[in-house]
Amino acid sequence: MCHSDQGSEYRSEAYRNLLKSSDIQPSMSEKASPWQNGHKESFYSGFKLELGHPECYSILGELIEAIAQQIYYYNNQRIHTALKCPPIVFAQRLAFQKLVKKHEFNDSLLIRQEIANTQSV
Repeated sequence: MCHSDQGSEYRSEAYRNLLKSSDIQPSMSEKASPWQNGHKESFYSGFKLELGHPECYSILGELIEAIAQQIYYYNNQRIHTALKCPPIVFAQRLAFQKLVKKHEFNDSLLIRQEIANTQSV
């Protein structure tokens, strides 16, 4: 699913065909309701500010490279206020916590089995 506002570029036939050919379901917020898409509005506002004006790039390849670098920075280095760390670090911590919980459960299960085995002897 790809959620957007009611901008003309998102309502265009070319864009709708691109989504359809990629088997992506379109979703749009209601007209004049920017709060329904606030997270995306905030992301693109900051993204555009940090990237700079597209006309600053002399060739398309430079712009594409700058976009790729900005996305990498956003996901791997930029500190996100709500997370207090980059998203990649947050994801790694979450995965580690899940792994620890899984092992804690398995360890406690093994201990209970060991106790049960010693009691039956």
